[in-house]
Amino acid sequence: MNLRPLLALTILAVLAVSCRKKDQSGNLCDGVLNESPPTTISLKFIDKTTGENLLITKDIKDNDVSVTDKLNNQEIKNWRIFKSDSTTSPLHGTLQLKVFQETEGQYPYLIQLGNIGNASLSYTISKKETGNPCKQFYFPISDIKITDRPFTLMEHQGKTVPNALVTEL
Repeated sequence: MNLRPLLALTILAVLAVSCRKKDQSGNLCDGVLNESPPTTISLKFIDKTTGENLLITKDIKDNDVSVTDKLNNQEIKNWRIFKSDSTTSPLHGTLQLKVFQETEGQYPYLIQLGNIGNASLSYTISKKETGNPCKQFYFPISDIKITDRPFTLMEHQGKTVPNALVTEL
């Protein structure tokens, strides 16, 4: 069996797929989706006396919670209370904040859980170069912390859960 025609077709197909022409404007990045998904910060609030998850045991609902941007004193809505069908999920009973910002700086928030208490959350966004002409920068989040009370990083099965904190109220 002669494999030359098959080999020639394979080479042509690879070249056709791998060679990309510029569009008429000459911009290779046109049509490239380069937005990053929002980062999620998860917070678990524990009763300091019983050690139980307050969002679960006190049956906290969305309307019991407020999250306020301390920089402009505006209430924000990019959060949710996560209650999983699987109660073994480490994120079950957490307040999850979605971070969309692409501006470097420090971001402080006040989280009020009804009449149970409050906590101050802070994180930092920095600006890093990528070396990619279609997305020149990315904005990693770091230094996530509760600033007005002790907290720990959330762990599950001996591993740290990314961007997740536990604090007592």
